[in-house]
Amino acid sequence: MASGSPLKDIDENFCQCSICLEQFREPKLLPCLHRYCRDCLQHLLQDCHGLIKCPDCRQEFPVPNTGVEAFKTDFYMKNIIEYIQLQNSVKDDQVRECCGCVKKIKVTAYCFKCNDFLCNECYKYHVTNKTLKDHKQHTLSLDDVKSKNLTLEKLASLKEAPRCHTHSEKLSELCCATCLNLPVCVACTYGKHKGHELHEVTERADVERQNLQKKLQNIFKRKEKIFQMPDLLEKMKGNVTSDFDARKAETQQKHGDEINKITADMKKLIEISNKKNIDYEKEKERNVKRLKEQMEQELQEIKKKYENAIEVETKKAEQQLKDFQRSFEGQFAVREGELQKMNLSLRDSISSIESDQKETLEKIQEVSDHCKNTIKRFNNLTATASSILASKNDWTSVQCIPDICGAIEPLVLEMERDYPELNDFADMQPDEFEIDLEGLRDEGWLVSGVTGCDDGSIAITGCTSGRDVHITWINQKGETLRHDKMQKSCNYPWRFCASLSSGKIAVVGEPNDIEVYNLRDGSSLRKKLCDIIHWPAHRDVTCATSDAKDRHIMVGGRDSTDVYVFDERLSYQRNLSLPGVIKWPRDIAVIAGYLLVCDSEGKKAYALSMAAENCTILSEFAKPALDGTAKWGPFSVCTDKNGLVYMLWRSIVSGQWKSVIGQYNVRDWRTLSTREVDGDARCLTTVDTGKRESLVVATNKSGKIYIYNLVKTWRISSIP
Repeated sequence: MASGSPLKDIDENFCQCSICLEQFREPKLLPCLHRYCRDCLQHLLQDCHGLIKCPDCRQEFPVPNTGVEAFKTDFYMKNIIEYIQLQNSVKDDQVRECCGCVKKIKVTAYCFKCNDFLCNECYKYHVTNKTLKDHKQHTLSLDDVKSKNLTLEKLASLKEAPRCHTHSEKLSELCCATCLNLPVCVACTYGKHKGHELHEVTERADVERQNLQKKLQNIFKRKEKIFQMPDLLEKMKGNVTSDFDARKAETQQKHGDEINKITADMKKLIEISNKKNIDYEKEKERNVKRLKEQMEQELQEIKKKYENAIEVETKKAEQQLKDFQRSFEGQFAVREGELQKMNLSLRDSISSIESDQKETLEKIQEVSDHCKNTIKRFNNLTATASSILASKNDWTSVQCIPDICGAIEPLVLEMERDYPELNDFADMQPDEFEIDLEGLRDEGWLVSGVTGCDDGSIAITGCTSGRDVHITWINQKGETLRHDKMQKSCNYPWRFCASLSSGKIAVVGEPNDIEVYNLRDGSSLRKKLCDIIHWPAHRDVTCATSDAKDRHIMVGGRDSTDVYVFDERLSYQRNLSLPGVIKWPRDIAVIAGYLLVCDSEGKKAYALSMAAENCTILSEFAKPALDGTAKWGPFSVCTDKNGLVYMLWRSIVSGQWKSVIGQYNVRDWRTLSTREVDGDARCLTTVDTGKRESLVVATNKSGKIYIYNLVKTWRISSIP
């Protein structure tokens, strides 16, 4: 409230105790600057155990030894309430006893020094008589009260200075900064307050106001952050709910697919059983009929022989039927058991997801509640500070401003709080998002390989503008965890990588380098392929992958149909021979014992069996059904934990590179969907954070990383 604004502009709730919901009676201030009636505060202290919790902002404070009396009286609020009470007591033509002539007459003024009413004649005498000259500045015309034009500044000028806290019969002349700005008289400077820091009230008030202005500037700098937190948390709650709903739906979908498969198997078993029953019965009837006809034709003496044969054949058929029934019942029981396990697994999965969702939302709600309380504290503090500054009352300033400043420091700490508990949920990202690696783009560095690590981070390899090589390690937010650059002698030192375990990756580079690199400390085990196996000098490495099952590293090269297998110590294990239709592998991946090969030169991609040294073709991957004139070639391939394959196809269309990702099912290798991506896309991988799996696509020159959320299902729209 501005100092020139009339007191009629005061919100009626401003003078209302939030506990008893009535006008303040002897208001007391807590350290958080919330005020309550003395009796209301006393009632709160009866139920606390050494700590009092503010009913408004929920902050806790230790209870002073002297109880409620130790909390400061809010003189600023008392002045406003005193005026309101004066205003309520004045009505038109009301007769009161004048303190001057002691007559019951219509009063027209009030003297704050006499604390009583005056009639019009006594009012004139009061403000003109020299013996009462010190009353003049404390005398108020009731016309100002009736018209409600009284301001905070004028009200402050009417009030007497507070009494000395020790000598109540004397007005205070100084304030003691050592004793929290207590009002003192001159006599106190030689007694209890001797040697203390004493100031004139106007001087001290100016200092306190300046200090408050500085601290208010500091707190307003943090206003935007804390006021944005509730909206951000609401958005995060929405993302959390969407994420967990998607996981639940995915689990139910997988369960439904398995249920349908088991049900179909059980139906087939029943059909086979029924057919076999009929076949055995028909066969028995045919044999019995044949033997009976033969028996009729034979002589009587061999009748017994055929009767025995009938009995033997009947028992044989019955035994075959019993054997089949036992086999059928065993298979049926196995499928029933699998069905029960699937139901239990679904129930446990849904229960776990719902439990995680509930716990996550509860944590976010706790942070949201804390932020809202901090906002309440901010609003209360700034409103109180603005009112104190607007009043321009020196004694109010020196009494209240130190408490306001004291409340600002803990509030600033709360407003700067980072909420580390939200880090677990900060990756509840949308279905897809883009990371711009400005460092790579600005330096002109190229990317030729990318792999997801076991802790959810991403490793990137490639070459620099100076034809050196680099290994860059980032998290899913694009923040660099490690960045190493090494010198290489060849002109185009392309680098390819594959994830191993415990923060390690396998890196191969032209012409024949291979190493196991530790992302955490930068150490590595390096070798030359030509020192391990027969590797011609003209051959360059083109790809690398890892087989998580055997913890092996697999390497392919240009103009070669062999894939070489090494362990994590870079010891040679064996090699796999690719079919002759494959020219050389641009990229490779392993899933469920199958080798996936991108033959970029031949413009085809295959799924191969690795059961023998000579791999055999199981299926050829379908190309994207796009522009029929474009020559699409496979450049990169990866897999996810759900048995799906993702392949990057590239082609030059109308003079520009176009890139498309195809999604395939490992069961029958059929195309599920396709999606067009950045034309500069060079390589892809998957990364699992433990809570979700994502597809990562890295560009060659533009320094961009695209991350697609696979937990919520790979939402690919078909390209016409």
